[in-house]
Amino acid sequence: MENQVNAGDQNTQQIGQNPVNHQTLTPEKPKTNFLMIGSIVLACFVVFGFGGYFLGKQQWVTKNSVQTTSITPSISPIPSETPYLAGDWKTYNITTEPTLGLANYTVKIPVSWKQIEHSSNFQDTETFQDQYGQFTYQLVILQQKNYNEQTGKPYATLKEVTGFPYDVTTLVVDGRPAAQVLPRAGSESDYKVLFFSKDTKLVFSIELDTPRDGSKLQQGETLFKQVLSSFKFLDSNSELPGLKTYTSSKYGISFKYPDDYKVEERVDGFFVITAPGEQAPQAGISIDARLQGIFETYEKAVNYYTTSLELSYNVQKPNLSVFVGVGKEGQIKGIEFQNAVIRYKTGALGLETINVEPYKSVFGTILSNFKII
Repeated sequence: MENQVNAGDQNTQQIGQNPVNHQTLTPEKPKTNFLMIGSIVLACFVVFGFGGYFLGKQQWVTKNSVQTTSITPSISPIPSETPYLAGDWKTYNITTEPTLGLANYTVKIPVSWKQIEHSSNFQDTETFQDQYGQFTYQLVILQQKNYNEQTGKPYATLKEVTGFPYDVTTLVVDGRPAAQVLPRAGSESDYKVLFFSKDTKLVFSIELDTPRDGSKLQQGETLFKQVLSSFKFLDSNSELPGLKTYTSSKYGISFKYPDDYKVEERVDGFFVITAPGEQAPQAGISIDARLQGIFETYEKAVNYYTTSLELSYNVQKPNLSVFVGVGKEGQIKGIEFQNAVIRYKTGALGLETINVEPYKSVFGTILSNFKII
């Protein structure tokens, strides 16, 4: 039994002889864990700190970008006219026959460009190109009646005219808002605006085509905006640039004509308007107020032109009729004329010209500004 007791005491003493060693091993584990946890926490602070900084900076940039976009005005005024790099500009006074119900206007085009001739049936369209044939730039100005075929009523807003479900950039042409419908995807090289005439009875479009390869985009945009800035509507009381007024109190007539042209009363009541340097005796625009021959009555004059000309254009009104056609026989056979018959006093007054330039274009200007006083 003593042996057992001794053995037990011995065992007990052996276990108790190593208290330091056990105390040393036990606390080592928590020291290691605190160090790792502290390192992880510190790393998290660093990572989230930098992350928060960059995220906040990005949000600030985005916020400021959105704010900048939101204050962009929806209407962009056309810059004031500046000389086009290609050279000087020429003013065109576009006038149409009063019976057509179209608008008169003036526009400036680079002086080197060509005005493309149209038939008198297309007085609603003017086309200009930088050269004939293979052109770099082509400008088309078109005016049409304000009529929505789907509703049977006039368009009320430009958004209705465009037909787009979204808003487009708005420019200003002669003080009126103009919807810029081009360029857009697929037509990046074209520029086009739509706008109403002052009385909203007409819808105008001005379109500039530039090379499809995109080589003239910047020049084209500058040119387009300069053309828009020069566009002005003309009313019946407007004094057209480059024109002056001729008045005959004896015959009670008044009209405007180019200021470098000449007006002669060759015989009583018979006036001829000629271009500078004109030598041909039959050239020019004639105005016959003598109330003789076919002009004894309005109906007689109208009948003469409808029967003696192969007409390509014919508008007849109670007090004004306009004709374009080729002579059928005699001395006028094969020659194309422009003629107008105006009811005047007891009969009619007639305007006539051979339908060639420059008189072809000037004829419409004189007729649209002609007055009986």
